[in-house]
Amino acid sequence: MLQMLICRSCGRQLSRPVNLLEEDAPKAPTPTIEDQVPPFAEGIALIVREEPIRTVIVGDPHPLSVTPQAWMNPNDLLKTVRNSNLASRLNGCCGLDGCDGPNQLCVCGAEIGTRLSDCWTMNVFVPLQEATEWTTNGLEQ
Repeated sequence: MLQMLICRSCGRQLSRPVNLLEEDAPKAPTPTIEDQVPPFAEGIALIVREEPIRTVIVGDPHPLSVTPQAWMNPNDLLKTVRNSNLASRLNGCCGLDGCDGPNQLCVCGAEIGTRLSDCWTMNVFVPLQEATEWTTNGLEQ
């Protein structure tokens, strides 16, 4: 079912409509786990319940250690999503490593998730459950 990700703080749309699937759904794609490559094509988001993203985790609990979590192709995000203002959240040698907490903000300033794009991570966006929600409002069914 097509859904959009929105910010709970301000209600702004954060993503294009994507096909939100459970990882065990019959048509769910198997994620590509490859450095700097999105886990799947644009237009798909996957709810992962079993294996959260594994990375060097700073802090406890780290948002990337929580399940369920959604994995999104970063190309599905809109310009309402931007990098954090905190330089300490933007670590990585070739991109964002996601190790230091949420590094993506809504234009309203709310922390809305973590982007990974470094040379040793897949290229993925993981929204914060408590800061975002999925909706079909405004979409033709």
